[in-house]
Amino acid sequence: MNSIQKRKNVSLKVKSISKDIAKFGISKTRGRLINKMIDQYKTSKDSRMIKLIPNKLYCFSGYWIEKINPGTFESIFYSKSKKVINEFKDLKDEVDGLLNEINSEYKFIKKEFKRLF
Repeated sequence: MNSIQKRKNVSLKVKSISKDIAKFGISKTRGRLINKMIDQYKTSKDSRMIKLIPNKLYCFSGYWIEKINPGTFESIFYSKSKKVINEFKDLKDEVDGLLNEINSEYKFIKKEFKRLF
């Protein structure tokens, strides 16, 4: 809900639709996705202190962090996703290089085969 910001140049219909979607997502899921994310974070860390803090306290602190400094979590998600995307780009470049090597070897073998026959 914190990620939905007011926009002055958006029509009233769009504003009401986005509010309804946010209300539906909040009332129906009751924070299951966020709780799963927090639980996953807790299991990934070895600290007992992190595991003892209740999920509601994480949500409450996250709400106030976004209220005081909007865009904090958005920038964190952006930097993490950019890192993963760059890793996939590097992997693609490596695979492309490997395929080019295989292709050049194939052409060489084909040329040699034609020369022999």
